[in-house]
Amino acid sequence: MGMIVRAIAAVLCAWALYAWVWVPHRSSLEVTELARRTDGAARTASDYERTVRARANVAALGRLRESSPTDVRVPMLIAGNQMLMGLREEAVRSYDEALRVDPRPEIFMARGDALVEMARVEDAIESYATAVQFDARFLNFIAPGILQDRIRERASSKELIIRRF
Repeated sequence: MGMIVRAIAAVLCAWALYAWVWVPHRSSLEVTELARRTDGAARTASDYERTVRARANVAALGRLRESSPTDVRVPMLIAGNQMLMGLREEAVRSYDEALRVDPRPEIFMARGDALVEMARVEDAIESYATAVQFDARFLNFIAPGILQDRIRERASSKELIIRRF
């Protein structure tokens, strides 16, 4: 009886190591590699090659969504690749997904950038203002002028409320 209990315990330990250590580690390595590939796609001069690489990255990242649901890098990288493909609406939705995982200021900034490119300036101001409320230094990443003034005004006039995206 004691050997059966030890055998079951050994199997459970092996399964736990696999599920809670190996699978997350492997997923993390894959995400890191896809971040490198995304950077490479962004540096590609050819629009066609950039789109092909970004599409392949999104496909690979889509598979990682299930195995890494709490890794905010996955929806962030998906959004970045969607931006490279010119899919701004989809990118905003992916940034929203990333914000549900972890509402970080750099995600609000990237979301604001996508919204500006879509000429949704009021929405962009809200996103930027939220980032600035986290850390006022993010305002330095906005070109000085009317937009920066409006973001500063909006950030100072509202309470920090993180919307659920």
